[in-house]
Amino acid sequence: MGNGVGKSRVASDTTDRILGRSQTTGEAADRILGDVARISIRDATALLAGLDHNNDGFLDREELMHAVNFIFSSEATVPESGDALATAERVLRSVAKTAGPDLDYVLLLQLAAAEAAKGAEEGKMLHKKKGMDKQAAFNVAMAARGAATERAALAKLPPDSAEAFIQSSIAYEKLDDTPPSMCEKGRRLCDVNTIYKALRTEVADAPVRLLKWSWLKSQADQVRLLKKQGKDVQGFALKRRQELPEEAFITAAEVEANNPPGWRAERRIAVFAISYCWKSRMHPDPDCETLLAIAAAFEICIGNADKAKDGMDPWQGFPSEFGVFIDYACLFQHPTEPAFGPEDVGKRVDIDGDLVAVDGKQRRVNWSGLGHEDASGTIVSVERSLYGQVALTGSAAGATTVSFANPSLRRSTREDVLFSLALADLEIWYAHKYTTVVRLGESAAAGQPSYGERGWPSYEHCVSSILPMRQGNVWAPVLNVAADGRLVPMTTAPPISPPEFDVLNQKLKYTNGADRNMVGQLYERTLRNALGGTDTLWLLSMMDDHLAVSLSRSLRLLTSVTDLKLDQGSIRDVGLSAIAGAISLGALPSLTGLSLWSNPLGPHGFRALGVAVSSAREGETPRLPKLKRLTLKQCRFASGDLVGFADALEKGCLPSLADICAYMTNISEEDLEAVGRALDRGAMASLRSLGVGAKISEAAQTTWKAGHHAHVIISVQT
Repeated sequence: MGNGVGKSRVASDTTDRILGRSQTTGEAADRILGDVARISIRDATALLAGLDHNNDGFLDREELMHAVNFIFSSEATVPESGDALATAERVLRSVAKTAGPDLDYVLLLQLAAAEAAKGAEEGKMLHKKKGMDKQAAFNVAMAARGAATERAALAKLPPDSAEAFIQSSIAYEKLDDTPPSMCEKGRRLCDVNTIYKALRTEVADAPVRLLKWSWLKSQADQVRLLKKQGKDVQGFALKRRQELPEEAFITAAEVEANNPPGWRAERRIAVFAISYCWKSRMHPDPDCETLLAIAAAFEICIGNADKAKDGMDPWQGFPSEFGVFIDYACLFQHPTEPAFGPEDVGKRVDIDGDLVAVDGKQRRVNWSGLGHEDASGTIVSVERSLYGQVALTGSAAGATTVSFANPSLRRSTREDVLFSLALADLEIWYAHKYTTVVRLGESAAAGQPSYGERGWPSYEHCVSSILPMRQGNVWAPVLNVAADGRLVPMTTAPPISPPEFDVLNQKLKYTNGADRNMVGQLYERTLRNALGGTDTLWLLSMMDDHLAVSLSRSLRLLTSVTDLKLDQGSIRDVGLSAIAGAISLGALPSLTGLSLWSNPLGPHGFRALGVAVSSAREGETPRLPKLKRLTLKQCRFASGDLVGFADALEKGCLPSLADICAYMTNISEEDLEAVGRALDRGAMASLRSLGVGAKISEAAQTTWKAGHHAHVIISVQT
């Protein structure tokens, strides 16, 4: 592989920093083995500069493939445990057997270890998600990494952009089976009829019923009066759905009748979902504080609507009657009575898992959130406490005494089924494009985990910002009730991928630990349904490199989106490289318009995008096959930055692209010439319009028109 010493300053500096000048090759290998867990792709890429035989600062295709072939030809196998560090050590030791004293081999070992560690982690996910054999999963992951690394090298990306490109190229959706061309239930989260259909279900069989705002307000008014009189309000806490009167609920017809007038009904409807913290296991709001906070928040909204004079005021049209989703009052809940009482003393109890029999008669018991063990014996004492927290002591068959917390009774079998159906449709209320989510971020009781530390509220928060767009002439889709009662519009963020949510989910708190897996599955399903069914995704004035990298890991779910706007952000090389990595796998197959208006894009990101759209193999569908408009207006890039993009375009790529809008940019005559060369090669065959800035002289425009690109009209806007 040739001697890498002195080949590159970055190689020398990085090698000295990590290995030290005085170390022998053997000592260096031992040091790598000890530090492999801390090796990043960025460090490994920098070290690979020692393989830069032509000293151009990058690894070209030949140099990179030499390295990749060496790494992936080693006999690397994933250990039974699937541990990333153990896998990296195994790969490293395998490759080390063939390594000579040359420093290049030591550098290559470092990359092999880092790549194997990443591959093992991705293989573990494949094994977990798809049930694939561990070794097969590891091989698939490593092959994906090799292909992604090759594409990054073709773009000659620096380490940070290369890392973003590679990671998005081998992200979750690549390792999964081919994603569905449309979400499981179509456009259910984009179609308002989904909500009406859910509310029109026969009352007896409806998994969910929404509360009527006027009734909820009357309850809050009663609590306020009692508090003013210094009386106890616990008896006025919200009841379970099973215990509420019919007048507490709103019908589908009433929701439709109270939707905002005119065009606003096309963006928001009269349905609001509350996201908050439960304050106890048996009742979410025993002191009625959450109820009062909800009522005060809606009263502010209605007051804002009453004050709105300008027809474009975002509060104009806010309804005075609407449906409210509060889980405790809208879903079937367990009874609050304890399962055992003093009347059970002296009776025989048999506990077998979730099954309980008292004197031979089955009793439905809710063990949720309570640990218990199987036991049989005679009940000798029962102690009561508020909300069913009762200690039960039983005398077992061996004269052994056991005790456990007294659970509550369980809802009926029919109610259990309807509750499960309601959970499966939870996304309708929190992730639908036309609902509004009201988030009580300060609703946790003192000493309990905060909103952001809890599982269910975190799910509601994450899914509520996937689809709804914040627009200036209608109220925000997500409103946060601050500690002082003010309503603050929440800034939406791009959705995180299922693996990222899994990492977050492991840190969250649950009363019932079994809910953790359920929430993870619900999030993935909601994300697929939301992104797979939408035709528009606008993430305006929020995107930076970090968020673009996160978004790139979910782009392959956007199978139906035609319009993607990432305008007025701060996306640079790293963010655009990550998006390009996803496109290189075939993401965004239906996209017709991509807008990056007013982002500080750079040459490496553009080059990555060019490589990505040219990455389809022979016989494959072109990348971005339906893209018609590429908007780069007011993007802050330098003259010549588009050359790398245009020079990477090959014959047949971007076949539908008709319009490139780069008004008010630094696009130069050098960039224009590169676009001409791409057209000569047969790229962008449908291009008819090219909008440019002031740096394109009239002479250059005349030359363009006189040439064989006259079918592409150049327009200038400064």
